Amino acid sequence: MSETPASDHELLPLERQSIWQRFRVQSKDVITFGVVLAFGAYLLYSVSVSIISNYRSQQEIGAARDRIAELKLEKERLQSLLVYYDTSSYQEIELRRRLLLKKPGETVVALQGDRPLTSLTTEEAKPPPAEPAWRQWYSYYFSRP
Repeated sequence: MSETPASDHELLPLERQSIWQRFRVQSKDVITFGVVLAFGAYLLYSVSVSIISNYRSQQEIGAARDRIAELKLEKERLQSLLVYYDTSSYQEIELRRRLLLKKPGETVVALQGDRPLTSLTTEEAKPPPAEPAWRQWYSYYFSRP
């Protein structure tokens, strides 16, 4: 009886055989391995993109929540200022400050630098007349030490 070789690649020396021939892998197995490898790579890519997108979304949500908290605090502060501005004590303070008004029997005291305290009437408590604008600009630019 004569033996017939199982396949042609068994007759080739080991150096001349491809890696697939050494392990007796058929071409359909190589194609299947390639498809599975490509699918795994696509799956890994898809999951990575989803994770990165989710992370960025969470970062944006966190930043938006922080901004909302800041805006709520600012809103509360402004509402408390509105309530304060509606009080009669604030209105009295502003009338005294802006219009230099005083209550009957009250004495106005003006403080100026190192000068001693003096008692002034309402007419004396008015600010001095302002200098012309050109003189203020001139002193601003040219009278500096």
